[in-house]
Amino acid sequence: METGQREGEVKNTAEQGWRPAREQEVKKEVEFQNLLVVVRGSIFFNVIRFSCLESNNSMEEYKYWNA
Repeated sequence: METGQREGEVKNTAEQGWRPAREQEVKKEVEFQNLLVVVRGSIFFNVIRFSCLESNNSMEEYKYWNA
């Protein structure tokens, strides 16, 4: 609901030729996208690291129990 209203406002300001608001909006959107990419990347790497740690631990246990 709120995003639709904001898009409407941005359209109105763009039609009036008032550019700075639109450019600022785009800049915010780009920053938000970059933030999402960073967050997704860190989650992704943590999951990989965690799964690697898990597999290492299970290998250690395997060696321990089957020594």
